[in-house]
Amino acid sequence: MSTPNNTLGAMLAGIVVSSILYGTTQLQVFSYFIKHSGRDRLSLKSFVASLIVLDAVNMFLLAHTQYHDSVTNFGNGLADRSAPWSFMACVMTGIVINCSIQHFFAHKIYQLSKGALALPLAISTLSLGASGLGMTYGVKLIQNPWFADPGPQPRFAIISLALQVACDTLITGGMVYYLVRSKTGASTTNVLLNRLIFYSLNCGALNLVLAILSLAGLTKYPHTMIYAPFFVVQIRLYFCSLVVILNSRDIVHSKFEAPGLPVIAFRDPFELNKSSNGGSDKATMSSDDGTTESQTMVYGGIQIQRTIDIVRMD
Repeated sequence: MSTPNNTLGAMLAGIVVSSILYGTTQLQVFSYFIKHSGRDRLSLKSFVASLIVLDAVNMFLLAHTQYHDSVTNFGNGLADRSAPWSFMACVMTGIVINCSIQHFFAHKIYQLSKGALALPLAISTLSLGASGLGMTYGVKLIQNPWFADPGPQPRFAIISLALQVACDTLITGGMVYYLVRSKTGASTTNVLLNRLIFYSLNCGALNLVLAILSLAGLTKYPHTMIYAPFFVVQIRLYFCSLVVILNSRDIVHSKFEAPGLPVIAFRDPFELNKSSNGGSDKATMSSDDGTTESQTMVYGGIQIQRTIDIVRMD
């Protein structure tokens, strides 16, 4: 049964937490463009900038939805209310944000897996499926009273959220799996990879938990807005997590380049030459007099640099 507590109150709680995360994200974005974006390509900077605009629009639409329900419709019964256009637009912009970031991480997994297509394609399929059903849900919200008669739209939303849970599970599991596979016997490289795994697991797990809570809330209480706080907070958290990861790259990379660690300069850092007799990995290092010499290296040292270059997203 719909009550002000599980509808307007639930939405207000989501907006409060979402606003806090929005402010945190803006601080992270400011830090990214001032300190951490110098070596990034224009395409990555443009991607982040477009997400800033979408995030701001989504936050405005969320606030308008709350104003419509709490002020414009003050005193009106819940049963006769229709969803405002702003909530439909809020759902759709949130879906675009989530889908964009999911495909971004699918591309990173593709790079970490050295070109394996199965997992990135699965992530893309689930993400597009969740997006399509979610937008269908947003459109159908306008066709029925919001709380009294949910009609068929919860089915679209439930399936969409289920696909979202599966997609987030694959992203988190894929990032951790391929980072673990990059581990070597060298303690220094393993410490750095453990840090990368920690970042990936924490960011991915939080998004996954919120997606599960959204799914559980809508499945159990389809006539209420109990699911909404988790959904709107997840939108903020998705973007915030991405920017935090972007800003953390320099910390990880600086530890790899710490004094005392050997640094090999490659003309092509992704090109490795195999020796004909032992199968060891070879690297060409320039000496002070301009000559070059071939030195045998442990593959793990090169692999960790390649892995960090990918996670750096340069």
